[in-house]
Amino acid sequence: MTIKHILITITLMSITFGLRSQTSLISGHIPSAFLVNAEVEIQVINLTQPDTIILTPDASGLYEYNAPVGNDYKVSSSVVGGKRYSDFVNGVSTLDQVLIMRHILAVDIFTSPNKLIAADVNLDGKITSIDLVLARRLILGIIQDFGHSNSWFIRPITDPTLEAYELINLQSDATGLDFITIKLGDVNGNAVID
Repeated sequence: MTIKHILITITLMSITFGLRSQTSLISGHIPSAFLVNAEVEIQVINLTQPDTIILTPDASGLYEYNAPVGNDYKVSSSVVGGKRYSDFVNGVSTLDQVLIMRHILAVDIFTSPNKLIAADVNLDGKITSIDLVLARRLILGIIQDFGHSNSWFIRPITDPTLEAYELINLQSDATGLDFITIKLGDVNGNAVID
């Protein structure tokens, strides 16, 4: 009778620990050309069991993490160093100022989320003459940044208006969580990324 009790206990422990160790793959890409001059972090935030995993994409831009199933996650990315971290003037030109002015005057309103994000250089959630003035002062060398430390944003390719992918009750692989890069002030998209 003791032997059966021990076998049942071992079997139950094995089942319990087996369930806890099940994982699903979280993966995606960041443009590899952008990584040449940037230190980029991927943050996989476990919202169920407060924990954050920091990943570094490989040279091809791939990141991967085997996450425990059944939890909720946010996956975001940011520039934390390298030339891109303080790359404010790259791609910001007089043409960008003209495009921002045309948007403000409702002559040619931006519909692309990328342009809307790029034009809001002071990060107040709207595009105004203040953004235009800051871009002009940056081009003229009067200021070196936009008053904050963000020169590039890395956003989900599926919806750049979101700051992160959200995975609720992860049960299977979540692949293709790709990111795009958006340069603040560069609404015409001519910033050099390599």
